[in-house]
Amino acid sequence: MINSDTVEYIDAAVRTEKVPHFEVRQEVYVSGDHRFALASFPGITGELKMRLLHSALGMMTEIVELQAALRKCDWVNVAEEVGDVFWYWAVAMRACGFTSMPARAPSTSFMRNEARTGEPLIAAICEWGDLVRRDAIHAKPPKPEDVAQRLFDVYDEACTLCEAVEIDPLQVMRRNIAKLRVRFPEKYDGVRFDQRDLEEERRVLERADDK
Repeated sequence: MINSDTVEYIDAAVRTEKVPHFEVRQEVYVSGDHRFALASFPGITGELKMRLLHSALGMMTEIVELQAALRKCDWVNVAEEVGDVFWYWAVAMRACGFTSMPARAPSTSFMRNEARTGEPLIAAICEWGDLVRRDAIHAKPPKPEDVAQRLFDVYDEACTLCEAVEIDPLQVMRRNIAKLRVRFPEKYDGVRFDQRDLEEERRVLERADDK
């Protein structure tokens, strides 16, 4: 089950989410003396699907950076990238209204060794992305239990990777929030997003602890 620390993380994470809002829009074209509406639509996919697309695509953007950090054995950066995956996971959890998940089984030494390659987490991210893609593009909405399973798999593999590099997953979440407090002191801000202080964020990640 999700414990109180994880629920607290989700609350803190979505504070900095840019939630899309759609309004009915009509494109009006003028040709000579004639005016006509070409299209009227309430957003391409709606808020929920857009948030899930944000979650899936966002996780995928972390894959290359995570692989690079693992190759360099840069554990601060590994924790940062896994923390970003947790952030996108939190977005999907809140968007779907999930408040609990199955308990994780203890990871074995074999699982931790495999996790250090990053491949199990990447596979889980891709499975989540494929589920969201089928819904958004092919109009094949998944069953709630399949959504929950895919999100659990991402969470489980992210935690196992943390354990493999001897970092507490909750500490990774706290580091993620500490970084976001540097980037967005109050909430998402488009100007601050374009003017991120990456050096200060790195310093915060290096000194962040699990208090």
